[in-house]
Amino acid sequence: MNQNLLTKDKHGPGVPGRIMAMRYLFLFLIAWTTGFGGAQANPIPSAFDRFAQVERAAVRSGVSSTASGRTIADAYLRLLPERYRRKLLGSRNRKSLQQLFNAADIAEFYTGDPRFANHMRDAFDALARIGEHKNSDSQKMYEAYISTEQFSQAASFIQKYPSSHLAMPPTVLGETVRKSGEKLWHVDFDTAEIRQVPFVFPKGLFVIVLSATRCHFTHNAVSDIEADPELQQLLAGRTLWLSRVDRGFDLSQIQSWNQQHPAFTMSLASDLSSWKQIAFWETPTFYFFKDGVLVDRMSGWPTKGRKQELSRLIKVHSEN
Repeated sequence: MNQNLLTKDKHGPGVPGRIMAMRYLFLFLIAWTTGFGGAQANPIPSAFDRFAQVERAAVRSGVSSTASGRTIADAYLRLLPERYRRKLLGSRNRKSLQQLFNAADIAEFYTGDPRFANHMRDAFDALARIGEHKNSDSQKMYEAYISTEQFSQAASFIQKYPSSHLAMPPTVLGETVRKSGEKLWHVDFDTAEIRQVPFVFPKGLFVIVLSATRCHFTHNAVSDIEADPELQQLLAGRTLWLSRVDRGFDLSQIQSWNQQHPAFTMSLASDLSSWKQIAFWETPTFYFFKDGVLVDRMSGWPTKGRKQELSRLIKVHSEN
């Protein structure tokens, strides 16, 4: 699938694509309520306006989700440097603090970078000091901690700001590291405990299927594969169905999937930045590796399925 994977795809948008429309509406509402546009004396609203423009251009550009996230992060850091953020954080201006929180929220959403979740918390705490934080801000703050795998911070946050809508995150055992090779979260579903473990590519052909429990295209793909004995045999022992920890992360959904699909259980990626060969995290996407080296990619799963194409790619790369 060569068209823009971050926007609507003829095979379905997958989980990230389905929320692009919500993001555009979110940007419009920010612009409308804050009066963006035109020359202004205060540089901060203009910076927020330009940041929104960068986001819109990035998600429409057709580049990989990793590349567009990098563009958005660079714009955030350039347009809202430390000195501006600190100036706003020291104020009691609700509107400016909310804009700052929203901008950091956008940067984290596209990158999963813990820095931006921490920037969100700075703005959230500033809003809380003046009694202007909203329930929706609490929800976003908690979800940002989860998607950046800051589980202990998420637990501390909901202890300080309890909500009936927010469940306790999993407990992390052992040490965690970032940017040091591909890693997974090993999950104990009985205790809701997780441990970071290294992932090593096996020899020969190996297929990583980017998947999500909330993506019906992913469900269609696994159902079609399970219904095809030849394809199921071709993939047996050769796949890793890989999900990311995102803002809708729910261990119970992963457990349910694994019970329903014992031959294609789902694993959790840890530290997305360490998965250097994966540029598109849209679901479902099939990445074909040969001795740990990426050799091909197939994205999307239309209503009619892609069983023939998948079978052909497996056979081609198995023989080469």
